[in-house]
Amino acid sequence: MSRSASSASSPSPAVPVGHGGGLTLSWPGGVVPEAAAGGAAVVTGVFDLLHVGHVRFLAEVRERGLPLLVGVEDDRRTRGWKGPARPFQPAEERAELLRALRPVDGTFLVHGDPSVTDWTAYTALLAPLAPGAMAWPSW
Repeated sequence: MSRSASSASSPSPAVPVGHGGGLTLSWPGGVVPEAAAGGAAVVTGVFDLLHVGHVRFLAEVRERGLPLLVGVEDDRRTRGWKGPARPFQPAEERAELLRALRPVDGTFLVHGDPSVTDWTAYTALLAPLAPGAMAWPSW
């Protein structure tokens, strides 16, 4: 599958391009990957710190044959879940690391209040992407 990208309608990565259930979605660097056109497998998470379990999971999802889009929880949500004393990598850097992995066709950032975690919020957020599959690890 192609890993090339086309420009988003707005060059600003801070402008949300999807929203729902109290969450918004934006594309790092304002670049929307081709896989966002629909039918991709979608995974979301913090991915901090990235470890071999993440890599194996993403490779397994991608091996199913669909392009893979990975949603990265933004800094506010990550900080809210990890607490103020625990270190974390900035969301843009986590997204960049994930995009560098062979199985990943594109990344997006998930924004919103850290208390919003229910599946209905994610369903509303991801609906415009028309995912072909959703995946999550069993750990």
